[in-house]
Amino acid sequence: MELLALEDMDRKFNYTLYKRSLYLILFSLYVTPSIKIFSGLPAIRLEEILIILIIMFLFLRLLNRKQIYIAFGVRQKLLIGLFFLTIVSIAFGTIKGYSSSILEITEFIKLAKYLIIYTISLTFFSLSDNPMYEKEKVVHFVFKLSIFLFIITIQQYYNLFGLNERYVPLVAPTQYITLVGGYSNPRPVGMIGNPNFLAFLFVISSWLVIYTILKRKIKIYYMIVLILNITGMILTLSRTALVAFLAGVIILLLVLLLPKYNKVSFKNIFRIFLFTSFFIGAIIYVFTYTNFKEDLFWRYSLIFDLENDSSWQARLYNWQENINLFKESPFFGMGPLSRTELNSAADNEWLLILRTYGFVGTIYFLMSFIIPFIKSDSNSFKVLTLTLMIGAAIYMIPSAVFNSLIIMPLILILFSMSDSNERIVVIKR
Repeated sequence: MELLALEDMDRKFNYTLYKRSLYLILFSLYVTPSIKIFSGLPAIRLEEILIILIIMFLFLRLLNRKQIYIAFGVRQKLLIGLFFLTIVSIAFGTIKGYSSSILEITEFIKLAKYLIIYTISLTFFSLSDNPMYEKEKVVHFVFKLSIFLFIITIQQYYNLFGLNERYVPLVAPTQYITLVGGYSNPRPVGMIGNPNFLAFLFVISSWLVIYTILKRKIKIYYMIVLILNITGMILTLSRTALVAFLAGVIILLLVLLLPKYNKVSFKNIFRIFLFTSFFIGAIIYVFTYTNFKEDLFWRYSLIFDLENDSSWQARLYNWQENINLFKESPFFGMGPLSRTELNSAADNEWLLILRTYGFVGTIYFLMSFIIPFIKSDSNSFKVLTLTLMIGAAIYMIPSAVFNSLIIMPLILILFSMSDSNERIVVIKR
């Protein structure tokens, strides 16, 4: 009896530890910057320091004969497989004459970060007595973080109190120019340091709000949060985020109309109709009664004129370098090539993954998302996972998700809401 009581205490302690860790990680992802400590080395983030402290703490508990609980599922197995694929791709790059570097280790650190954050989230939900309640609380916490992020975005867009010159160059050393010196078309970067990544954070938050509205009820609070997130996304002038956002909204509306994911009732149909009407009405209002077209729409309108869009044409030019590298080793790729001086950024994460892992690795990469989705629990969050997968796939065409140390951990946390764990492993000395 005493042994069972001790095991229950250990379980509750693990649950509390993972819960607090998850909330701190979410806070860090949304509103804390990367910190550059040494020149020539990658910046470090608060959640990465937290991960190190959690591992050390769990190890000390193990030495003290305490139990550690870890939920384990198919997604973790597939993430671990990427470690081996990276080693293979680096080997093929070396064979092709590209010398190795100590910086290759950053690729493994990135994968380890993803694996640990996902495991923390999955274990927390698995240990909970009421996982659905905890998932909804996490979603509402994200709403609050997005409001805080919107306040930062507004401050940067209007340079309130002249603060941009004081801190934005530290947050975004390569992206701060439009936010200082009275630049005519400012592009906020939040604390993530990149306007496109900031926009996608708002997109993800918007999908969460829309999902909540369509699955639960329409509340004034939800509508305010949605308006703030969409406004934040628009202020970044990210066209890729806008396209991904609209694709995600269409997916949510279409899938949630299916009887499998939403009960066919007048109430649910009316809620979806009301939301759609509000959404269309808001667009008409913005275009008719605001200065959106003059102040912001000029950049978004270039989506329909890509041939004359210098930004898009520059991306097409940059893609060619990665296509040529992919051709050198099409089956297993060339590795991350962190040791190679490339002429330009990939500007297309699908090409980057092809160049890194080759055909074989890219197929494995796709399967590492598709298989867990197929095997996941048939709960309401599965619709959200589908939206995230398709929206992220679109966003990856001219930008990055998997290689973003902020966006990818957030997506994995949300994936864990629908994923099922195969077992809970109990580690003890």
